[in-house]
Amino acid sequence: MGSAGRIGAFTSALVSPAWAPDPQTPWIPAAGIAPGVTWRTDTVGDQIELVVLASTRGSIVGIDTASGALLRATYDSFDVEGEPRRRPRTFDIARGIVAPDDSPPDESHPEAVMFATPVEVVGTCSSWRAERLMRALEHPDHGPLLGLYGPSVPFYELQGDRPSMTLVKTGDNLEVRMRDRALYCRFRWQHLIIELPFLHASLRHAMATNGWGRRDAAQLQSILGFRTDRLVIGLSAPHNGFCHKVVASLIPRA
Repeated sequence: MGSAGRIGAFTSALVSPAWAPDPQTPWIPAAGIAPGVTWRTDTVGDQIELVVLASTRGSIVGIDTASGALLRATYDSFDVEGEPRRRPRTFDIARGIVAPDDSPPDESHPEAVMFATPVEVVGTCSSWRAERLMRALEHPDHGPLLGLYGPSVPFYELQGDRPSMTLVKTGDNLEVRMRDRALYCRFRWQHLIIELPFLHASLRHAMATNGWGRRDAAQLQSILGFRTDRLVIGLSAPHNGFCHKVVASLIPRA
């Protein structure tokens, strides 16, 4: 198993104590793996099923149903006839096959995996199961987000030994703002107000078109058609030597 596979398998364990069998069994990354952790596979040809949390054309952020780990999967979004496939929706169960990948490990995104074929939507995750999977991955309510102080981190400091994604429970304490033609998500975290770039092209377009400066949780529900209380937060790809914390998606309540 490659290093990316090992790290991706315990993404949640580095963020949340939920992987330890009891509170008296702490997770110590440098010392080994916690008892009972199931590795996610990175073996070429193996099949992975993900509960989709966020998707764009050709990429998915989701929870591996076998290991419970958060993964970033990329794939060709076109089928063999060259027609684009339907983009998976939140809580769809999407299946892919691990592809060969000879590129250097991405130290900023250790959860990354490449699929050999377009993903196949094989079902929908039930609400209770989605809630259970997400709860195990929630960021603890102490310490800085992703274990990093500040809104960004120098790329050279990343060694691929820490998670680059997490889930944050916000409740209704969030709003989305437009500033300088860019979208930002603002939420309360440990008695602080955090504001991070928000990667949501269609919502940015809707807010710019309608001249909305900001939308709170209730207003977002009327725009998006669902009520949210969790965010997917991750590190961006390196830009000018830094990886920035960004909000990748608002997750509907399960």
